[in-house]
Amino acid sequence: MIFYFLIFAAGLAIGSFYACGIARFCVKSPIFTKRSKCPNCGGTLKWYQLIPIISFLMQKGHCSFCRGKISFFYPFTEFLFGTASLLTYLKFGLTPEFAFYCFAVHIILIAGIIDCRLLIIPDLLTVYSFLLFLPLGYWLTFVSPENILSSFICFAVLYLCHAYFLHIRKLEALGLGDVKFVLFLGLFLLPREIPLFFMIASGSALCYSIFFHFKYKTDLYTTKIPFGPFLGFAALFILFL
Repeated sequence: MIFYFLIFAAGLAIGSFYACGIARFCVKSPIFTKRSKCPNCGGTLKWYQLIPIISFLMQKGHCSFCRGKISFFYPFTEFLFGTASLLTYLKFGLTPEFAFYCFAVHIILIAGIIDCRLLIIPDLLTVYSFLLFLPLGYWLTFVSPENILSSFICFAVLYLCHAYFLHIRKLEALGLGDVKFVLFLGLFLLPREIPLFFMIASGSALCYSIFFHFKYKTDLYTTKIPFGPFLGFAALFILFL
């Protein structure tokens, strides 16, 4: 039980770093060269103000310097990565597979969060992750030839959809970031799981679009929504279940 807590706590700490990095990336600020500061008043945060979730609760969601509100994005992201790390441990145990898949899960979550905020997925999280995980996973025998085949099938399917909408329908219904993302996600799927993968991703995205339409009175056909989070959710659903 204590080990579960340690894994969860480590995930919280990593999630805190990711949350800070994502927030800085979204405003094009240096990720590694600056100490954490309050975005409202610029006050430099002490170490005890950076404890994942606990600091947020102790400060009641407000900055200690200016009493400005702290975005719920930070504790949510910390909890998300803590939970994801624990679930990966429960799935694979303390094995090399745990380290491999935990890192992959973190990349998938980061890509989904950035896509939610900017409607883009950086190549670092798609193409370069694919180029890293393909040889590493194959060498460790975690990625099989079937997984590699799935990767290219997913890429081909989504690329054809992208090309169809762009050149035939004259609509950018799918971004190239999503197409590149499935190249990475396909490494964790088997060919027989591909139909389920696309069903879950497209079905959940459609439900979200309808909800978003009725809640905010948006145009259901022209309003852009991020597809990356739903692709990531579908891949993680199949990986864990």
